[in-house]
Amino acid sequence: MIGTTLLGLAASITVGFFGNLIVGDDDPLSAMAVLGWSAYAAASAAVTPYGSLAAVRGKQVAVLAVRVGESVVSVVAVLVLVGLGAVVNTVPLVLAAVSVASGAYLRIRTLPAVTAAAAERDAAAASA
Repeated sequence: MIGTTLLGLAASITVGFFGNLIVGDDDPLSAMAVLGWSAYAAASAAVTPYGSLAAVRGKQVAVLAVRVGESVVSVVAVLVLVGLGAVVNTVPLVLAAVSVASGAYLRIRTLPAVTAAAAERDAAAASA
């Protein structure tokens, strides 16, 4: 995640020079868009382990529900943002924020219960 963040920051700073080399002059890249997609990639990298951990601990349905909710909230947020006239380049930042919020929800609401249940199972297994 740190590498993604640093690389995204470097890419957004140097997009004026390297962007034209990559995509040509006909489609200029926006530094805001590059930074936004980098933030989204970093957010995804940060929250994926929580979903994976919850899933392997038996909370697949909760993870699926949170991910579906994340998708719905993302679509609604983007539609509202664009409807209000915001610059399209800010969309990835909204997606990153929603991703972080869903990851935090998984961590706070799903994993403590799973962790407590696992601790009880481990204690029962140790005493048996």
